[in-house]
Amino acid sequence: MQSKQLLLGLICFSFALPLYTEEAANLPSEEEEECSLQNPSSFRISAAQREGRGIGYNEGYSSIDGFFTFSNIRNFHPFFDARAHIFNNGKLAANAGFGVRYQPQSLRAIFGVNGFFDFRRTYSSTFEQVGVGLEALGAKWEGRINGYFPIICRNNLYGTSFTGFSGHNALFSVKRELAFKGVDASLGRTLLQKQYYSLGATLGGYMFFADYNNSAKGGLFKLKAAISQYFSIEGQASYDNLFKGIVQGQVAFNIPFGGKVKARTKGISCPDRLSLASRIVESVDRFEIIVTNKHKTQTVGKNPRTHEDLVIVFVDNMTASGGDGTAETPYNTLLAAQNNSTPNEMIYVYAGTGTPLGMNAGIALQDSQWLQGSGLPFLVFTTFGLSEIPAQTTNWPTISSTTGNTVTLANSNIVQGFNIISKGHGISGSNVSDIQCISNKLSGSSDFDIYLSNVAGNIKIDSNTSLSQNGLSLATNNDALVNIKGNVFRNAVPQTSTPPTPGSKNLKLLFQGNSNSTAIIEFNDLSLCQDGSTITARDNSRLSLSFEGNDIHDIQASAPYALSFSAISNSLLIAVVKDNLFESPTDQGLNFTTSVTANSLLYVLNNTGTYSASESGTPFYFSVDTTATSTLSLENNVANSDGYLLSNSNTSTFNVGSSDLSITGVQNINSGTIQTSGIITFISPPSSVPEIE
Repeated sequence: MQSKQLLLGLICFSFALPLYTEEAANLPSEEEEECSLQNPSSFRISAAQREGRGIGYNEGYSSIDGFFTFSNIRNFHPFFDARAHIFNNGKLAANAGFGVRYQPQSLRAIFGVNGFFDFRRTYSSTFEQVGVGLEALGAKWEGRINGYFPIICRNNLYGTSFTGFSGHNALFSVKRELAFKGVDASLGRTLLQKQYYSLGATLGGYMFFADYNNSAKGGLFKLKAAISQYFSIEGQASYDNLFKGIVQGQVAFNIPFGGKVKARTKGISCPDRLSLASRIVESVDRFEIIVTNKHKTQTVGKNPRTHEDLVIVFVDNMTASGGDGTAETPYNTLLAAQNNSTPNEMIYVYAGTGTPLGMNAGIALQDSQWLQGSGLPFLVFTTFGLSEIPAQTTNWPTISSTTGNTVTLANSNIVQGFNIISKGHGISGSNVSDIQCISNKLSGSSDFDIYLSNVAGNIKIDSNTSLSQNGLSLATNNDALVNIKGNVFRNAVPQTSTPPTPGSKNLKLLFQGNSNSTAIIEFNDLSLCQDGSTITARDNSRLSLSFEGNDIHDIQASAPYALSFSAISNSLLIAVVKDNLFESPTDQGLNFTTSVTANSLLYVLNNTGTYSASESGTPFYFSVDTTATSTLSLENNVANSDGYLLSNSNTSTFNVGSSDLSITGVQNINSGTIQTSGIITFISPPSSVPEIE
């Protein structure tokens, strides 16, 4: 945009300067008067079409040019040269230049200096450059030299694409577009001139240079014929070491007008005098299109966590024995990868046969290892930022353990893209930190599919499907940020029965001791189990909880609740529970308990609770007892049957936000019957809901 504004400003400025007029010139002599009708006009607009690829571009283009010559000052002729181009592919380019040409009284030559600003847009980049030029123009001979200097951007990185695995690395093609700096020089001669017809030839050379040792050195030859003052044609041939041989052709239509320009040299022939006058108003001969070229290099993918080269150990159970773990000859067992890998490496497992063949002994990961299945894409770091390695197979690899846990975690592990079958836990970790379990399908366990004990740091459980007896168990005394998002916990054993036999628990989360943690549990599907789910803060722990957008359904009628939120034993629970859907026949849907000197701040908003059995039930149950304190904001919820029960043991404090400081204020902003037990203290509703992240 700035380039276009500058070009427009230069054009407007040019119109503010006085155009060349005969009155501004010296009065012609009688000899000059004889040629006056043939003198060129001071202003010209041209339309041209150039075809064929060029030096630094791959298609022809159309141009509209304007050339202005202003009133001379003591043999100096200032001019403005503006050009606009549109390539055959629709991309734009432009030039705006100022210059001055000087005609010594005693010499049959004109000397000029000029400066240009050039602009070019390609499919992937925008380039600008400045150029300077010198000219020596005679009646027959001409010499020029021009320099070109990119500004702002000369090396544009516009794409990175995965090209394949090699050895222990992932390879990427890095695509750049480069603008070249350079110089050209040319020598030309008029071969034939008569009236408005002329034929000239130019021989020149050029050198252009760009980053990564790119260079173009070569020469060109051009012929230009002016058929009349309105029409001209041009042909050009060039060859250099980079762009090789190029042939171009151009036709141009010219509309001259304005005052006549006259050469001042006396004592020479009329044709030479007219030739010098024509030199004053001819366009600057230069490379008007910024020279660019695309450059590709190959780079190694880097670990996005460390920005060091990502070392990959490959496993494929379809490989014959004797592999070395490279992309060309992977190991054929998971145990071989475990025994021949080191911390910080990725273990990349192909789908292979789709069975646990060679993959049934489980795996114990080392610190910072990344266990990746071939059926999912993943991101690595490159010079272009994060880039994706696409899935290499349509199926996911299957790994298992016939005796115990399938995946045993260490610190900073990633486990992504597996069918995990286990007799013990599918994924387990104790006293570890910074864990990511993403997009796995877990089944076969009579215990918890994911079992994490005393973990710390960032824990991410994302987009997994749990189909075993129990879903996720997480207990910690440490500080942790736990993200549980987009998972399906459909816990039943076995899943193959019709209907499936319900399992025990979807979630069992416990924060205790001096843990100061945050849990974000969003957009999960919780279903089928017999015992519901529990989220508990106890002892001296502090838990900030966001429970949002979850779907809880088909919990068995024998379950005491679908989901229990508990703060006990001197703990503090700050919970935002909103936009959840509960539909189940359990006696209590969402159960909130604050007891034993604990404290809770509960924001329960926009939830829907439906009790689907014929007998009565309480979709929302709030209980405070044993000298505990709870403050509740209950807004815009929908419940059927008995709706809501607010219970205080009378040895505790239960504050409920209400606009009119009575039960009516709560009833008016929730759908369903509200029952109370014990002393409920109504207070002004909170002014805002905390953001937990």
